[in-house]
Amino acid sequence: MGHFKLKKVSNLVWEIEETENIDFKNSRYLFNSQIDKEKEIEMVINRIDFNYHKNFIIFGLKNIDLLAEIYKRKTPFSTIIIIEICSSPNEDIYISCDKDKLAFLFDRNTVNLTIGTQTELVSQLDSVLGDSLKLYNLRNLEIISMPYLKSTFTNEISSIKTTIFERLHTIITSFGNSVEDILVGTDNYLNNWKHVFRGLDFSYFEGMYKNRPAIVVGAGPSLDKNIEYLREAKGKALILCVDAALDSLLDKGIVPDIVASIERTTLITKFYKRDIIPDSIVYLGPNIIPGSVLERFNRIIFTGRKGDAVVRDLNSYIGFNNLEIGGNVSNILIAFAQYLGCSPIIFVGLDLAYTNGRTHTAQVADNLEDSLSNVYKESTVYVKGQNGEMLETFEFFMYAKNWIEILISINEEIKFINATEGGANIEGAENKKLKEVISKYCVEELAAINDKYDDLIAQYHVDKVGITKKGKEYFTSMEKYFNKIAKEAKNRYNEISSYTGVGLVPFMEQKRFSMQAELDKNLAGRFFIQSIVIGFNRDIHSFPMYLNKDDEERMRQRSMQYYDTLVKVSKKINETLKIYKRILDSYLIKFNNE
Repeated sequence: MGHFKLKKVSNLVWEIEETENIDFKNSRYLFNSQIDKEKEIEMVINRIDFNYHKNFIIFGLKNIDLLAEIYKRKTPFSTIIIIEICSSPNEDIYISCDKDKLAFLFDRNTVNLTIGTQTELVSQLDSVLGDSLKLYNLRNLEIISMPYLKSTFTNEISSIKTTIFERLHTIITSFGNSVEDILVGTDNYLNNWKHVFRGLDFSYFEGMYKNRPAIVVGAGPSLDKNIEYLREAKGKALILCVDAALDSLLDKGIVPDIVASIERTTLITKFYKRDIIPDSIVYLGPNIIPGSVLERFNRIIFTGRKGDAVVRDLNSYIGFNNLEIGGNVSNILIAFAQYLGCSPIIFVGLDLAYTNGRTHTAQVADNLEDSLSNVYKESTVYVKGQNGEMLETFEFFMYAKNWIEILISINEEIKFINATEGGANIEGAENKKLKEVISKYCVEELAAINDKYDDLIAQYHVDKVGITKKGKEYFTSMEKYFNKIAKEAKNRYNEISSYTGVGLVPFMEQKRFSMQAELDKNLAGRFFIQSIVIGFNRDIHSFPMYLNKDDEERMRQRSMQYYDTLVKVSKKINETLKIYKRILDSYLIKFNNE
């Protein structure tokens, strides 16, 4: 039996050192479990089915013998997240156990050790929940709470569990775009190619409004009672609004500095139908929205999109950058305000929930409420409101809230204020009255961003021909990739369908891993088909480790279906890529003649 200190080296990296000098007054010493250790192991182990690939989430580091036993029995693809809650930051953690029992903590592929206060843990969990193994194992989640931690941190454990479930929902949704959705976005990018050369990359604006206030205006129903106050902030804070709030502001004579959109569908065009949109407004967003929207603006800031591997890859290839903008239009504005260096960042109209039976400001057409309800009526969830009440909302609003909370947790130097005065509670943001916030923070004149934009664009030069050629090269490389994927998938289909030897499951697994290696050679290419890849791997990880003959045959049929789908979809994508290259050829002719 030895005594060991866990010393934090960096985020999620812990160093274990043997020690005899323990300061019991200034550190928390983790003795072995106070109930019978062997009985605790037996009690927990006997209720776990280790025949499935699982995500183990274990609250408590105290019984190392139990953790080591779970690690020994789990499948090779099961993951373990260990969560130890501390009362205060930088608290020393000590373990008492046999040294050889600690070896599993160094398996960084399947084991994550998270230690800290509740706030620190939320930030750490955001970093570890999104890897592919955890994604594939989502259907088999095993949560274990050790008695000593459960009795001491009951509320914290409950809150962290909720956070974990919400984050996992957000992660799976962020990977959920279908092939068709991704192609629509890429179609728009190519159709908007001319706009690439008249807009500016967001990177030109880094830190431009350091420690100056920004107000992010959502289109939630609470905006109706607060909108008049925004007039007082004009020119003294950067006002950034979502597309659905634009008409509400303009009808009140409030001209925002920036408006943003994120959706690739034509649904958003209804927000830009008014005859005159003030010329001073700058459009912000990715270049995947309908071109008719971009036509309405003389000033455009492109954000790219880190979460969309196709946009990210294409942008990088032709020399543009990508911002992490989440999946909701309000997320874009908050991310850009953070990039500008703004503080405080103030939220208005960001209900992200039903408020008095509505999800949007009264100015938003009723048919939008109806269309949202029809699309998302089966995905309603409940979130905590600002007064502790539970509010109904759509899942996609919950995802937006989760994303904001993650951004807040990793930007402690920025003050975030939720002046929505209603709707969902946003963890990490101070809840305040908008009128008070404006009188306190929006007091000094602010340089207009459209003027800063004009100064930058006057010095901007872009090689249209060179960039367009690179774009064509990019799609040629993608064509080669999908030709290879179709060929490899067809070979595996034939091999698995005709296999008659022993060891069918190991044979199929070997083919799955080698196919994944081929897919991973081009991350943007894989992004096109990620919904197919993730769906298949989740299905395979739902099978038990040891299969009977019927299960083996079901796995064979599912594998054959997967490879057949890869062949068909790869061919379909390549047909579209050829069209993209022809579009770029037409631009090359035009640019060469200018």
